[in-house]
Amino acid sequence: MKENLKRPGFYGAILSFCSIATLIGLLIRLDAIPLRFIALLLFGVACRLFFKRPHTIWKNVFAWMIITPLTIAMLGGSWYVAKTNELLWSLSMKERTYISEVCVYVPQNSAIQSLQELQGKRIGYYETDEDQTSVEMLKQFKKEGVSIESSAYPSLTPLLDALKAKKVEAIIAQRPLIEALTQEDGLQENQPLRAIATKKVKVELDRGRSATLDVTKTPFTVLIMGTNEYGSVNENSANTVNILAVVNPQDKKKLLVSLPKETYVWNNKLGYLGIQGTHVVRQALEQELDVPIDYTVRVNLTTMTGIVDQLGGIEIDNKQAFETKSKQKFEQGKLWLDAKQALTYVQECPNDPSNPNQGEMVVLSAMIEKILSSKALAHFETIQSVLGESIQTSMSKEQIGDLVKMQMLQRAPWTLEIVSVEGRLEEKDIEPLGEKANVLVLDDQTLQRVEQKIDAVLRAGS
Repeated sequence: MKENLKRPGFYGAILSFCSIATLIGLLIRLDAIPLRFIALLLFGVACRLFFKRPHTIWKNVFAWMIITPLTIAMLGGSWYVAKTNELLWSLSMKERTYISEVCVYVPQNSAIQSLQELQGKRIGYYETDEDQTSVEMLKQFKKEGVSIESSAYPSLTPLLDALKAKKVEAIIAQRPLIEALTQEDGLQENQPLRAIATKKVKVELDRGRSATLDVTKTPFTVLIMGTNEYGSVNENSANTVNILAVVNPQDKKKLLVSLPKETYVWNNKLGYLGIQGTHVVRQALEQELDVPIDYTVRVNLTTMTGIVDQLGGIEIDNKQAFETKSKQKFEQGKLWLDAKQALTYVQECPNDPSNPNQGEMVVLSAMIEKILSSKALAHFETIQSVLGESIQTSMSKEQIGDLVKMQMLQRAPWTLEIVSVEGRLEEKDIEPLGEKANVLVLDDQTLQRVEQKIDAVLRAGS
């Protein structure tokens, strides 16, 4: 033992062992690496430590030349694994709650500046059965000792009419709903509003049966939603991307069903339902497509495009030349975009009828390709941080790890089919707006075709 303590290689071996042990511990905690790979690594370490043979100075020098880069590599690997573990925890924990932001609005030219100035006045609010955040704001009045009279309205249009006619002094409504209707339907062109109070309401969600689903053996469905809103990904906002992914892990089949945000469901635009929460979008599509949805994934494209510059830009294939409202031109063909250009492209790219989420999908696909490249390793910490802020999912960390392990072990190619729904443009009553708007109504043939394709993937091999 004393002779070992005099050998530099002995200390190198101990340092190497500690770094490898740290990496193995993190890999086990990550639970995304097959155990057989970890067992092989342990076997190699055991052979290195317990296989004794005569030492010479040249062998010690050679050992240090091997041990030093190996130790550095192990420590670097430990850092990457720890960050990956942190990312998976971040992704899988967000969906347990969602945040709904509700505001008190007054006319832009009103002299009212605070809740206290509404003492004794009448307030109007819009409320649905699926979302009752207005009630939480009414409780805020009581909490601050402000006595008011309140009136409920069935939709936003009569509520705004009441404000314009001065039947109420202020209204309560969800901020994302007001902003979405303003952006798409010109809501505030003739009646600008100003928020004097804001409250964020946190709602707990139940994962249901999907929490115990074996995603490596049982077919499952995932609802992927994308938003362009600024702010946290778990804050409710209108969806610009709605894709149902149907996955059969045994037969390696994936089906992506793309639905436009203008799709008419539950007397509303599909995009607007996101304002009421991911659970409302899920329930609406479960009923419309007659299929249970096991998981949800939500992506904030506005935040996520922030990593484009870290990746050195992205290359996209623009199918159609167009000009934005700010006169920025995007020519047809291959384009190289920075973060600002990518966000503009996502927000203003015209939708192709055969691919209703064209802008979002083009940029998202290019970003995923760049993130998975070796060049992204140099910016891993930034990417990990942005992804943690930009994505939320109801899948557990363990289920994500199981999918990674399955793919590493089997390495079998997947069959992918993409389907875009079709329908006809009609004017329909929109519940939150209280008046008609252009929407996409899915015809029976389209629904039947989509349902058959979904059923074929879910039942493949059974």
